[in-house]
Amino acid sequence: MLHRSRKDLSRRGRNGSPCPGSASGSCRRRACPGIHYPIDREGIILRIVAFEPLGIPDERLKAVAAPLIEAGHRVTQHHDRVEDLMDMIQRGKEADVLIVVDQALPGKLLEACPNIRMISIASEFHDQVDLQKARAKVVPVSVIPEYWTYSVAELTVTLLLAVMRRLTACNELARGKQSEGCRDGRELFGKTVGIIGTGSVGLHVARILKAFGCELLGYSRTQKKEAEVWAGMEYVTIEELLERSDIVTLHLPFNSETEGFLNREKLALMKQGAILINTAHGKLVDWHTLAELLKDGWLSGAGIDTLDVEPPVGRSHPLAKAPNVILTPGIGAATPEALEKRAELALANIISWMDGKPKGVVA
Repeated sequence: MLHRSRKDLSRRGRNGSPCPGSASGSCRRRACPGIHYPIDREGIILRIVAFEPLGIPDERLKAVAAPLIEAGHRVTQHHDRVEDLMDMIQRGKEADVLIVVDQALPGKLLEACPNIRMISIASEFHDQVDLQKARAKVVPVSVIPEYWTYSVAELTVTLLLAVMRRLTACNELARGKQSEGCRDGRELFGKTVGIIGTGSVGLHVARILKAFGCELLGYSRTQKKEAEVWAGMEYVTIEELLERSDIVTLHLPFNSETEGFLNREKLALMKQGAILINTAHGKLVDWHTLAELLKDGWLSGAGIDTLDVEPPVGRSHPLAKAPNVILTPGIGAATPEALEKRAELALANIISWMDGKPKGVVA
């Protein structure tokens, strides 16, 4: 929850500077020179608008935004997305501050909406916003840090257990349908798990799996000494990790260096009977090779939350007919707790900007 007082959050001017007349209470005009916000008796009133759904109910948004609302600012969210430029402009004219997730904000929108003074992206990505135009219009754009650590880590372990115990086949069998492999499940205790990428998600996966009695191998450009201490994680080369691990789980960020990271050569190094879990990004893996290894029986299963295509997965996708594969439609961060944390971080960036101490600024 954001903890700020009404006094702290009122009377803010353009780009976070104090309203020049607020200290004496002399400012009673609807707009101060150089300030494009409506002003009430106590100071600047910001119209903060979520340009698209944030994934949480209005009442929860109001609870998270309570410090802003108590200070007199207006916080609302739209429950649909608009793609037509004119509709977007009309929506943009309603706001002084925009909150977006992955909605595209083209330069023409910013050009047509001079009232927009700040954009808070509820994501770590910013390709959806025309940053060049934002800089030209002196509109700061901020992003948020990871908010999905626990939800993605928990889904990772959920998929891992479901694949190991072949729960899809067991569900079919329990419903009277023909299914093979239900009784071929394996225990997690004592297995070697290779964690590729030991950022916040990878480390939390390690915490959970340590409690299951797993041996942990790690691969990361930055080795975490604390993981070696409390989890007994052994950092090794990627080749050794793949060769030794019963389960491999991916937690790398996606960029030009990691695209196609698990290529044909690396996947071929995985030990026979191993399982692959990917809750990171769909473009980290060579899916054709993975499907071949699953169909040939070299790998025993996979749990995948992110593919290289948006769901639903068509029959032409390599994994569509691969055995013992559990697919989920990108739900890693889709928990009420994570989505509420996302909204809180986006609003916190707005408060920091109002205070003249912007955080997460990319433009």
